[in-house]
Amino acid sequence: MSKRDDTLGQKAALVDESVHVSLWGFRRCLWASPEAVAEVLELLPRHLLSGLIHIRYLDTPLVPSTTTWVTAPRTSRLSGIYSQEDRSILVQGVRDRDNLFHVLFHELGHHIYFSVLDSVEKKAWVLDTWGSEDAVSAYGRRNAAEDFAELFALYLLGTSILTDRPIKLNFMRRVVLRDKTLPLNALRAIVSESPEVE
Repeated sequence: MSKRDDTLGQKAALVDESVHVSLWGFRRCLWASPEAVAEVLELLPRHLLSGLIHIRYLDTPLVPSTTTWVTAPRTSRLSGIYSQEDRSILVQGVRDRDNLFHVLFHELGHHIYFSVLDSVEKKAWVLDTWGSEDAVSAYGRRNAAEDFAELFALYLLGTSILTDRPIKLNFMRRVVLRDKTLPLNALRAIVSESPEVE
């Protein structure tokens, strides 16, 4: 077996491997149960979740202070954070179900950008794709990483603006999803479902 064949075999094994992501705090979430979040994650290809350890939900937003995290001021709009070091996502202080899933998918997009894409794929995004079309949102105009995270979120949510970004849409389908077909209708049905109120 050649070294190249061995490497391809290892990549294939990683794709099929089980992924375990812990969900914290979603029992207190008004907008979606932990079961709904888990159902959505189950619909995604395993390689996109590879290396992700935790997804946490806080109903009160926090902001970093000099040595710790403190309660955010009412004016804070910080609703999601991806930590590369901890390989974790924090979703906090969201205003409704749509916002919750947008923030979750956006931060998952950061995980994919920083921890799943290899250097060749990231370079192709930055040099060949990112600047080839308008940013997918106003927030995406900040930089290549934010535009990628917004692209991933808007793709999963089914936003029609992506039809005007065929190069970015192709990158998402070909490179990020590796030409896998996602059950987007099932995913979007879960996202748009009203949570049960007790």
